[in-house]
Amino acid sequence: MGLKSAKEVQLNVFQVDDNGNFINIGEINQFTNLEWGKAYQEYGEFKLEAPITKENLSLIKEGNILWLGEEDAMLIQIVKQDSSSDGEMTFEAEGRSLECLLEQRCLWDSVNYETQYASTIMYDIVAKNCISPVLTKRKIPFLEASTDQKIGGQISYQKIGESVYEALTEVAETSGLGFRIKFDPYNKKLVFDVYAGTDRSVNQSTVSFVEFSTEVDDILESSFYHNVQDYRNVAWVWGGEMDPDDENYQPQIKYETGAIESVGFARKELFVDADDIERVVSDKDGDEIVLSETVYKEQLAQRGQEELGENPLSESLEAELRQFGFVQNVLDEDYFLGDIVTISNYIMGVRTDARVTGYTYNITNDFTIDMTFGYGYPTLLEAVKRTVRRMKR
Repeated sequence: MGLKSAKEVQLNVFQVDDNGNFINIGEINQFTNLEWGKAYQEYGEFKLEAPITKENLSLIKEGNILWLGEEDAMLIQIVKQDSSSDGEMTFEAEGRSLECLLEQRCLWDSVNYETQYASTIMYDIVAKNCISPVLTKRKIPFLEASTDQKIGGQISYQKIGESVYEALTEVAETSGLGFRIKFDPYNKKLVFDVYAGTDRSVNQSTVSFVEFSTEVDDILESSFYHNVQDYRNVAWVWGGEMDPDDENYQPQIKYETGAIESVGFARKELFVDADDIERVVSDKDGDEIVLSETVYKEQLAQRGQEELGENPLSESLEAELRQFGFVQNVLDEDYFLGDIVTISNYIMGVRTDARVTGYTYNITNDFTIDMTFGYGYPTLLEAVKRTVRRMKR
């Protein structure tokens, strides 16, 4: 069940004690503003503004965990204290949901998966690097995994030298999956979970459809964003060893993936250098094997899909939904994060099916929920991260 009003907010604060227990050290009752964001394929973020009081001084500290009573929780990472000329003293705290812990672990070794379910790959990456690593000091405390439902389709995937979080987001984005870390303090658990949203659009008949429309005043404010500048739909992936003096030299392979039948102005190509994808890998026994051309091309295709996913048709609709009176579709009852719903804004002339990729609770004296359908336009930081990721390959 999601929050429906500011009155329901109970902002609990947890610490981990010396005995490895989650301890509820109090509740933040005095704050002026709280933004609490959730996301489908990445961590959420929060911002908190609160007065500096004796109680808040003991609660708002870096490393403490904030919890609203649902499955997600936030880690306090930034704390700022301000004092104004009129004597007003305030906290500004920021942080991210517990998925950010996965940024703190690198891939211990190169990973190589041949034709497995995307969810299976994601669970295995987390198990080997965060839950049951060979080097036990790398284990993330309390972390365990839910049962693999074998979803997301079968892919081949190879990766070297990234964080666990980066690898998970790549696989999730290309397979339409979401991932999260559920917070269960009373059972001393953090549960890594891979899941898939449900198609609830008007174009399917399996489940009840969900539509948000300006005609019934579901949408109070909205903005529609459409950008094709960086959009690419065909990837030319170049792989193979480049050095002919290498004893394992393989001729370079050029592989086309994506909307390969596209022609004319509709065809938008992207060059992908994938010479870091190795033809010679180690099997589970540590013996070197040469990948077959079929398997190798599957991994080139996966890399191409990842790069195309970073050059999407950038289209999103951000909307503030009505929370008072009769609400036709209730969050976490009729639809959930990751579901595909239908958006109809007849004023803008927009009607589209889009995934619920994120939402933010805005809590002051009032309560609103800002939704993001599709993917929000990239920030400068996101653009920089994409560039850095390409440079690392």
